[in-house]
Amino acid sequence: MLGYVGQLQGGLSLVLNEESFEVFFKALSGGFMEADLDNPIVVSAAGEMLNMIGGKMAIGLSERGYAMDLTPPQVFQGDTIRQAALPTNRRFILPYRIVGTGGKFFFTIMALRQADDIENPPPL
Repeated sequence: MLGYVGQLQGGLSLVLNEESFEVFFKALSGGFMEADLDNPIVVSAAGEMLNMIGGKMAIGLSERGYAMDLTPPQVFQGDTIRQAALPTNRRFILPYRIVGTGGKFFFTIMALRQADDIENPPPL
């Protein structure tokens, strides 16, 4: 997961099962490394995937007049990780399935709030 701060505040997360992580990692590494979840370099690839998505989002919002920065990504690994949000948070979750594999993943965009110093926000 990673956060964004500035005129808009919130976060992005990408939740992957092992099969989908293997598909993503194989694409990112060009097939040169195995998707070994005990290897910290391999695990950091999940953060890099989100960095690429968040960077593209930040550029698009910047072109629309929003100033924002991304926080460094954080990677969590385990069988019982859950995402939680306050009722006041706005978020949407995009579920995906990778055809031909057991791969499933969920991409979440969460908006915590708009910064108080924006009087006339640009349209999204």
